[in-house]
Amino acid sequence: MASFHAYVFLSFMWTISALVLHRPQSCGESFGLGGYLRSIDLVPCDKEPCAVYSGHTYNATISFTAHISSLLVTETFDAKLGDFPVWEVFPIIPPNPCVRGLQCPILAGTTYTYTASVTTPTDATEILNVTGRLRLRDDRGDKILCYEFPLMLNDPARDPKTIIG
Repeated sequence: MASFHAYVFLSFMWTISALVLHRPQSCGESFGLGGYLRSIDLVPCDKEPCAVYSGHTYNATISFTAHISSLLVTETFDAKLGDFPVWEVFPIIPPNPCVRGLQCPILAGTTYTYTASVTTPTDATEILNVTGRLRLRDDRGDKILCYEFPLMLNDPARDPKTIIG
């Protein structure tokens, strides 16, 4: 019976866990000139680096202030796995943030908040050193935001939501 209560508690804590990334790094000086990142909240996540599991969906709430005006916004999320200089795309569904709560067109000087859901690929293997990268571009393809943050890609068998001790 105690293990059942522990499972219910862990499940509850897992569903309400969220992390505000305090140390996202800009992708470089040429990135992010079209906006200022206010916050990225990852759910479920309770510490940095955020532990993610292959085949699972993670939700992010992104808040930023636009420095430019744009009719449309496109968004990509990718990750550098380990020390390899290759970035793997993690699909955002749907890929257009304007249909997920971002009020388009965006106007310079206005703060916006919207959500994104990213599913890690089911064939991803356990890699402890992962860098996530979120990029927003305006209707001309110029960068609005680009930020990187640490992740840990774990074996799904280690997912606390599936462990019933």
